[in-house]
Amino acid sequence: MDLVSNFLSSLDPTSILIGAIFSALIGLWLDFFIKQPKLQRNGSGSGGVGRGFKQNSLTFTNKVGWFGINLRESRILGLRIHPGFRKGLTFDKHPARDCRAHLFLKSTGESVGQLWWNVEGNRVDDKVTLESGKQASLIIFCRQSDDENYFVYQPTSREDKTPKVPDHNFKFVGEQEFVLKVNYSHSRKYEENILIEKKYNGLLYFKTKNGSSLF
Repeated sequence: MDLVSNFLSSLDPTSILIGAIFSALIGLWLDFFIKQPKLQRNGSGSGGVGRGFKQNSLTFTNKVGWFGINLRESRILGLRIHPGFRKGLTFDKHPARDCRAHLFLKSTGESVGQLWWNVEGNRVDDKVTLESGKQASLIIFCRQSDDENYFVYQPTSREDKTPKVPDHNFKFVGEQEFVLKVNYSHSRKYEENILIEKKYNGLLYFKTKNGSSLF
């Protein structure tokens, strides 16, 4: 205690003020930097939306923050040298506000439509806000069960999820590659390539970096 008292008494007011300001700035910087929202795509699927329609979707989460030590498992020639080790604390990140998604043709960069999110109450919306750790699914493509041509999903209204079927000129057939872009708060962005692939048996597959599903 004497050492601490002597140290504090040796500091002049200017040094104390500078130290306090520096600590406050570091605190503000850490709060801004490590608590920024981060969208993570953690799922995909296909199913029905309205009678006679098929659709596919991607699920996004505002990833919970984590701070600590993370050591991966080490192996040499197949032998484990040491197991993985993870120790730290989780914390809530800031909300990912106004998440809006658009789809583009990869070959031309042309926008082919704004996308819609599933929200509570069996509704859809063109934007969502995700609190830390919360998730929402984004509907991408839709097609009629008896038609192999597919289109970007657009609902009848926010309260009616039944797809609006566009003119033939706004439908796609066969293989196409797209780029998905999701913009959200603080000018942050998530981007991923999406491929619709047609197999030799004529079936369509919705492919992303994490896998594929029958469409």
